[in-house]
Amino acid sequence: MKRIRFLALLLLSLTQCLEPYAQSIRVSGVVRNEADGERLVGANVYIEKTLKGTTTDANGYFSIFAEPLSTLVISFVGFESQHIKLNAWHRDTTISIMLKPGYLLDEITVKAEKYNKTDIAMVGSVQLNHQLSIFGKPDVIKTLHQQPGISTTGEGSSLILVRGGNAGENAYLIDQAPLIYVNHVGGLVSVFNPDIINHLELYKGNFPPQYGGKLSSILNVTHREGNKSYWKGSAHIGLLDASVSLEGPLGKKSTLIVAGRKSLYDLLMYGFTSVSNLTETKGAFGFYDINTKYSRSISKRTSFHATIYLGDDYFATISKTDPYRPFNKYSYRSRWGNKMAAFNLKHHFKSGIFTENILSLNHYSVRENLFSKQKFNQHTELFESFYRSETFSLFYGSDWSWKMFDNLKISTGLSGSYDMFNPGEFDTSEGESYGSPTIFTNETSIYANAQQEVFGKIKLSVGARATIFTNGNFTDLHAEPRLSLSFLPGKQNQISVAWMRVHQYRHLLFASGNILANEIWIPSDQIVKPAESGQISATWIYHRPDWGFRSELGVYSKNATNLITYKDGLSHLKGSPFYYSKIATGGEGRSKGVEIMLSKKSVRWETNISYTFSKTTRKFSDINQGKIYPFEFDRPHDLNIWVLYDLSPNWKFTANWLYQSGLPFTPIIGRHLGPAENPEILTEILIYGPKNSSRMKDHHRLDIAFVREKIDASGQIRSSWTFGLYNAYNRRNPSYYFYLDDNTVGIVYPNYNGKRPIKPAIWQMSIFPIMPVISFKYNFNLSKPQLNTSKP
Repeated sequence: MKRIRFLALLLLSLTQCLEPYAQSIRVSGVVRNEADGERLVGANVYIEKTLKGTTTDANGYFSIFAEPLSTLVISFVGFESQHIKLNAWHRDTTISIMLKPGYLLDEITVKAEKYNKTDIAMVGSVQLNHQLSIFGKPDVIKTLHQQPGISTTGEGSSLILVRGGNAGENAYLIDQAPLIYVNHVGGLVSVFNPDIINHLELYKGNFPPQYGGKLSSILNVTHREGNKSYWKGSAHIGLLDASVSLEGPLGKKSTLIVAGRKSLYDLLMYGFTSVSNLTETKGAFGFYDINTKYSRSISKRTSFHATIYLGDDYFATISKTDPYRPFNKYSYRSRWGNKMAAFNLKHHFKSGIFTENILSLNHYSVRENLFSKQKFNQHTELFESFYRSETFSLFYGSDWSWKMFDNLKISTGLSGSYDMFNPGEFDTSEGESYGSPTIFTNETSIYANAQQEVFGKIKLSVGARATIFTNGNFTDLHAEPRLSLSFLPGKQNQISVAWMRVHQYRHLLFASGNILANEIWIPSDQIVKPAESGQISATWIYHRPDWGFRSELGVYSKNATNLITYKDGLSHLKGSPFYYSKIATGGEGRSKGVEIMLSKKSVRWETNISYTFSKTTRKFSDINQGKIYPFEFDRPHDLNIWVLYDLSPNWKFTANWLYQSGLPFTPIIGRHLGPAENPEILTEILIYGPKNSSRMKDHHRLDIAFVREKIDASGQIRSSWTFGLYNAYNRRNPSYYFYLDDNTVGIVYPNYNGKRPIKPAIWQMSIFPIMPVISFKYNFNLSKPQLNTSKP
């Protein structure tokens, strides 16, 4: 009897809790730009009377509960707000919102979303489009370097290192499809073309459970769908590259956008080396990439998207014809890059459930060919070698999310990948052949997550991800818990704490400092164990939209195990039938730090200041005698200041100053005599001190630019000129150190002409001095646009 009373009381309590939602209606839909039909990410959707609301996600989708007869307000910076009256006869419904471009100020008077995302870096279009780079065109990855906790391997590099992780611990997604290789020119340029990007966000921690497989970060890049109203495009040219984009409708329900880039310096390099007497070879080094996205609206609630990426880097040298030895020839060619195709089907149900299903194919390869022909008297010697390494991945994923109640959101899904790895094969014309066998792996994951808001001031997110990985006879099963808690102590403050565990089954071998050191991926097995990382972070956010001010203070601690790297003195897998002998396994990594972010916006100014204080170490039993040493890219201090100022309606000034602690390096502490390749000959061998026990000079640099924009009658940018200086005060920052003799610019051997050994001096290599940057971009229309030009 007591049990029956208890169950009845519990049922009555649940009925009372759910009663308010029974009186509400669910409104869901997609918010778009009326001018071109593009989805608006981060648009505010709120109830006018209560100011309760949400924001659109990366798909422009929202779901909200509202009372009948209430008014729904949809707003976005730079667009006219729209008010929708919910009539009494409305039930759960799906609507499509089209916002008109307007003349609103940057400030938002009403902030619909109470909780800010933490452990995440988001870059706005203003900051992205006014980022100066060596190539003159904004670079997505280099803009992320201005965020706290995100560093790089060296000057000019577009590689990212997140909270002490290495370059292979980041997942890169284009429209939710994974991309393996994301760099051009050895890391100087990223493959992400800003002409086609709609939105990007990088998770430094607190990964949503649908993401996994990497230890350090998840970068999610969403491409634009293309203009739905008319055909338009853009053309850009700088000192080192050129690009073009074109987009428009294909009928009433489909759109297409295509963007391509090509380096120009390779043409200059080939022409110079062909006519110059300074070199005996002619050569070229460059890149290209093409991005294409097709989108089709199948129905009001269903859309289909196809994304294609093609990109390659190439390097080639060919010997010039020698009049004295016309039969001698030499050539070296190398090509590496990605090919990716992804297909995405999205649907949102009347019940508020949103689903996204994706299938993608990705192929990354490295190919090298060496050819030589030499004639000695009547004898001709031919030699040719081939090297190749490749990775093929088939990926599928299905994500489902449901806003069950106004304060409860459920998400779940599954994903999997089937991968083929060829770490390296080497063949020669002399019959020599070796390489590691092709490896096939499978990884399958399932996840679930619940977000619950309690008392209007606490938001709890609890989730888990389970993954099973197989590689031949090797099978590994891991569960990855995710937990975050956010608390609102006041209207302007938010305090959040997050904890997660993640695993990585694919390891990157990458040698820094070599522009041709291509990435090689190898999978986990009985010897190369899956890498594992645990991270805890806490963040305090103070936000004053009325002031245009936001500050963020965060701390984190991260531990990683089962890391791998090259053994000391090695930088590639060539010359050995198996890669196990060239790598160190079972490494441990530790990283902890403090991150500070300040941003201020006004009518004419925009400023971002970020600072990171951190410490990162590594430990391998086969390296540094098993002792802990500083991580190769450990930078205790990292400060970045970015400023944008509107000089006039047509002129803008932007400046970016950064300061970083010098990178660690291993010093030479002495010399001794040892055998050369010929055991009978003694040569000088350098004695190295503890690994990474010294540091290079601190790195700092100022980049400035003036941008002139021509605005047409509709308020759109018709053309823009960029005039800038990279490294404006010509700071000679070290790229790397090396040892030579002061007098001869070369090491003097002790048995050469009876000379005594001279202590080698340390030399510095600086690559990027002060450099002018000039670029021009022109936006054109192939048909007459129908834009709203009226002021509100």
